[in-house]
Amino acid sequence: MTSPPNDWEQTRTTEPLVKLWDKKAQKCGPHHTVYSVNGDQYTGEWMDNKKHGKGAQVWKKTGMIYDGDWRCGKREGYGTLSKTDPETKEYVRVYIANGNRFVGTWSVGQKNGHGKFYYLDRGQLYEGFWVDGVAKCGTAFDFGREAAVKPTVYPIPMVCLQDSQAVLMEAQAFFTEDKEKSTETTIPNHMVARQYVP
Repeated sequence: MTSPPNDWEQTRTTEPLVKLWDKKAQKCGPHHTVYSVNGDQYTGEWMDNKKHGKGAQVWKKTGMIYDGDWRCGKREGYGTLSKTDPETKEYVRVYIANGNRFVGTWSVGQKNGHGKFYYLDRGQLYEGFWVDGVAKCGTAFDFGREAAVKPTVYPIPMVCLQDSQAVLMEAQAFFTEDKEKSTETTIPNHMVARQYVP
């Protein structure tokens, strides 16, 4: 006669011990370095078993380091991304992705709020306001065009507004309110930029 399996045996057959131990070791508050099975490591603050607050993540495979703000397990807020220089073996700051870089605020893993997007490959800069990773209002102009790898055929012409700050503030307020109301956005006619001719 066989006895029915106990709870431990049922858990062991359905879930690896590592996952069971991780559930039992819920992380909350500041911690020393926590290592993943793949060799990645994180040193910093936790909340409800997710990276939350200030912390540093090291990815073993790429050698990249992110040191900054975290929220609910994702990078958010201010921080720096660095990688090792193959020649000097020292860490250097990296904001570059596909020849471009973004300097600004993040929320829920996406660009949200004010920021600057440098198109280093084209020699242009977009400075403005983002909502959920989408640029909503701002200005684009040439920036380092002479040193760009693939500059655009034509430079961006200078456009002057009577009160550019007022236009940007109105648009920002509109998109912030609109984000709360719905996902579809349109710019009202009174907010269309008009060229100023002195």
